Amino acid sequence: MEDAIRSQTSLPARIMGLQDRGEIRVGNWADLVVFDLEAIADEATFFEPHRHASGIDHVLVNGDFVVEDGEILYTLPGRLIPSRTTPGLAPPVGRAPPDHPARRSGAGAGPDGPRSPR
Repeated sequence: MEDAIRSQTSLPARIMGLQDRGEIRVGNWADLVVFDLEAIADEATFFEPHRHASGIDHVLVNGDFVVEDGEILYTLPGRLIPSRTTPGLAPPVGRAPPDHPARRSGAGAGPDGPRSPR
């Protein structure tokens, strides 16, 4: 199980050069999934391919709930992560510009939402 979770979290973050994602750590963006390993199940069928899986209790993206107590909230707190090879699209992901209040104070909200305290 640990290898499966690592291959979907810290490994792709490391490959993409995202230093503040993929691990639960102070200062990282809060992208988390809370699930019940015994209850998780694919509910999609041939006739209903877009049914959501059961057993996923909570999902947070950039610290905001998108699934809470198993209910989908239809919030969109995330943002597109551009390729590192595409110049000029965005500043490095997860880092506020130098003049952003979150960088000056060393804590608080970044450009995408709340961060855990440093």
